[in-house]
Amino acid sequence: VKGNLNLPVDVGLIVSDFGNITDNATGNISINNGIDLSIARGSKVYAIAGGIVSMIADAPFYGKLVIITHQNGYRSVYASMSEISVNAGDIVKLNQVIGKTGATLEGQTFHFELWINGTPLNPVEWLRF
Repeated sequence: VKGNLNLPVDVGLIVSDFGNITDNATGNISINNGIDLSIARGSKVYAIAGGIVSMIADAPFYGKLVIITHQNGYRSVYASMSEISVNAGDIVKLNQVIGKTGATLEGQTFHFELWINGTPLNPVEWLRF
Protein backbone atom coordinates (compact mmCIF):
# COMPACT_ATOMS: atom_id res chain seq x y z
CA VAL A 1 0.00 0.00 0.00
CA LYS A 2 3.07 2.27 0.12
CA GLY A 3 2.28 5.37 -1.92
CA ASN A 4 -1.38 4.43 -2.30
CA LEU A 5 -3.02 5.50 0.96
CA ASN A 6 -5.63 8.24 0.72
CA LEU A 7 -4.92 11.54 2.43
CA PRO A 8 -6.55 11.92 5.84
CA VAL A 9 -8.02 15.26 4.64
CA ASP A 10 -9.55 16.36 1.33
CA VAL A 11 -6.71 18.71 0.44
CA GLY A 12 -3.85 20.35 2.25
CA LEU A 13 -0.49 21.96 1.66
CA ILE A 14 2.44 20.48 3.58
CA VAL A 15 3.87 23.22 5.79
CA SER A 16 6.15 21.06 7.92
CA ASP A 17 7.93 17.96 6.65
CA PHE A 18 8.82 14.70 8.38
CA GLY A 19 12.17 14.57 10.18
CA ASN A 20 14.48 17.21 11.60
CA ILE A 21 13.21 20.79 11.57
CA THR A 22 15.46 23.77 12.24
CA ASP A 23 13.90 26.91 13.71
CA ASN A 24 15.27 29.76 11.57
CA ALA A 25 15.02 32.27 14.42
CA THR A 26 16.72 30.23 17.15
CA GLY A 27 18.64 27.53 15.29
CA ASN A 28 17.01 24.90 17.53
CA ILE A 29 16.41 21.52 15.95
CA SER A 30 13.28 19.51 16.66
CA ILE A 31 11.97 16.25 15.25
CA ASN A 32 8.65 16.00 13.45
CA ASN A 33 7.41 12.39 13.52
CA GLY A 34 4.80 13.24 10.88
CA ILE A 35 3.72 16.01 8.55
CA ASP A 36 1.73 19.17 9.12
CA LEU A 37 -0.82 20.31 6.58
CA SER A 38 -2.29 23.78 6.20
CA ILE A 39 -6.04 23.32 5.90
CA ALA A 40 -9.18 25.23 6.82
CA ARG A 41 -10.36 24.72 10.39
CA GLY A 42 -13.36 22.41 10.53
CA SER A 43 -12.38 20.29 7.50
CA LYS A 44 -13.25 16.60 7.65
CA VAL A 45 -10.59 14.11 8.83
CA TYR A 46 -10.75 10.57 7.42
CA ALA A 47 -9.29 7.25 8.58
CA ILE A 48 -6.56 6.26 6.10
CA ALA A 49 -7.39 2.56 6.61
CA GLY A 50 -9.68 0.37 8.63
CA GLY A 51 -8.76 -0.36 12.23
CA ILE A 52 -9.59 0.13 15.88
CA VAL A 53 -9.48 3.48 17.66
CA SER A 54 -6.89 2.76 20.33
CA MET A 55 -6.68 6.22 21.90
CA ILE A 56 -8.46 9.55 22.16
CA ALA A 57 -6.49 12.21 24.01
CA ASP A 58 -5.77 15.89 24.51
CA ALA A 59 -1.97 16.03 24.61
CA PRO A 60 0.61 18.84 24.84
CA PHE A 61 1.83 19.94 21.39
CA TYR A 62 -0.73 17.64 19.73
CA GLY A 63 -4.04 19.00 21.03
CA LYS A 64 -7.01 16.73 20.47
CA LEU A 65 -5.83 13.53 18.83
CA VAL A 66 -6.96 10.13 17.62
CA ILE A 67 -4.75 7.06 17.27
CA ILE A 68 -5.98 4.17 15.13
CA THR A 69 -4.34 0.74 15.27
CA HIS A 70 -4.31 -1.06 11.92
CA GLN A 71 -3.21 -4.56 10.92
CA ASN A 72 0.41 -5.71 10.91
CA GLY A 73 1.71 -3.26 13.53
CA TYR A 74 0.68 -0.02 11.80
CA ARG A 75 -0.77 2.97 13.67
CA SER A 76 -1.96 6.32 12.38
CA VAL A 77 -2.08 9.51 14.45
CA TYR A 78 -4.43 12.41 13.69
CA ALA A 79 -3.77 15.55 15.76
CA SER A 80 -4.61 19.24 16.10
CA MET A 81 -8.28 18.41 15.75
CA SER A 82 -11.19 20.64 16.75
CA GLU A 83 -13.73 17.81 16.99
CA ILE A 84 -13.52 14.05 17.38
CA SER A 85 -16.45 11.90 16.27
CA VAL A 86 -15.19 8.45 17.34
CA ASN A 87 -14.50 6.82 20.70
CA ALA A 88 -11.74 4.58 21.97
CA GLY A 89 -12.55 0.99 21.02
CA ASP A 90 -14.58 1.92 17.93
CA ILE A 91 -13.96 -0.05 14.75
CA VAL A 92 -13.44 2.38 11.86
CA LYS A 93 -13.48 1.80 8.12
CA LEU A 94 -11.34 3.24 5.34
CA ASN A 95 -12.33 6.87 4.66
CA GLN A 96 -14.67 7.06 7.67
CA VAL A 97 -14.90 10.60 9.06
CA ILE A 98 -13.26 10.56 12.50
CA GLY A 99 -13.41 14.29 13.26
CA LYS A 100 -12.57 17.79 12.06
CA THR A 101 -9.36 19.77 11.77
CA GLY A 102 -8.44 22.46 14.26
CA ALA A 103 -5.61 24.93 14.66
CA THR A 104 -2.23 25.32 16.34
CA LEU A 105 -0.11 28.33 17.26
CA GLU A 106 1.08 28.26 13.64
CA GLY A 107 -2.47 28.65 12.33
CA GLN A 108 -4.98 26.31 10.72
CA THR A 109 -2.83 23.20 10.71
CA PHE A 110 -3.50 19.46 10.85
CA HIS A 111 -0.83 17.00 12.05
CA PHE A 112 -0.60 13.39 10.79
CA GLU A 113 1.77 10.55 11.68
CA LEU A 114 2.17 6.95 10.54
CA TRP A 115 4.04 4.35 12.62
CA ILE A 116 4.98 0.69 12.32
CA ASN A 117 5.95 -1.28 15.41
CA GLY A 118 6.95 1.89 17.31
CA THR A 119 8.97 3.44 14.45
CA PRO A 120 7.73 6.59 12.68
CA LEU A 121 7.38 6.45 8.90
CA ASN A 122 7.51 9.40 6.50
CA PRO A 123 3.81 9.82 5.57
CA VAL A 124 4.74 11.43 2.23
CA GLU A 125 6.11 8.07 1.08
CA TRP A 126 2.86 6.30 1.97
CA LEU A 127 0.12 8.80 1.03
CA ARG A 128 -1.21 9.49 -2.46
CA PHE A 129 -0.98 13.24 -3.12
